[in-house]
Amino acid sequence: MSSAEAPGLVLNETQLERFADLVAERLAERLAAELIDAAELARRLGRTREYVYDHAEFFGGQRVGDGPRPRLLFRWSEALAAGGPRSSSERSERAVEPVSTGGRRRRRSGTEAASARLLPIAGVVPPSEPGEQAA
Repeated sequence: MSSAEAPGLVLNETQLERFADLVAERLAERLAAELIDAAELARRLGRTREYVYDHAEFFGGQRVGDGPRPRLLFRWSEALAAGGPRSSSERSERAVEPVSTGGRRRRRSGTEAASARLLPIAGVVPPSEPGEQAA
C-alpha cells in the first residue's frame, strides 16, 4: 500500500447491521418531522389530491397561514399512522364507468369495413384493389 492510500474501514457483519440500523433511525426521525403538502401526501398514499383534502382531518392536516385559503400540510408519520397507504380493510376506489349517451351504437356497414386499408405485413404483398396501381 502506498503512503497516499489510507487504510479502509472494515466492519464485520454485526457492526455493519448496527450501522445500517442507526442510519435508518436517523432517516425515520427526519421523515417523521417532515411536513408535506396535500399533493405529496396523495402521491405517497396512491390517492387523489381531492381525496386527501376530503380526509384532511383524518390524516392530521394542519392549516398554515391566515389567508382565505391557507395551505394544508401533513406530517407523513401521522398520516401513515392514521391509515397509511390503502389500509388492508379498504377496497380500491371504483373506476368511473363511461356514461351512456342513451343512443344505440351504430354498426358499420360491410362496405365501409371492407374498404378500409390495412397495414402491410412484412414480406407479404397485398393483392391490388380494383382501380389501384401496383407499386
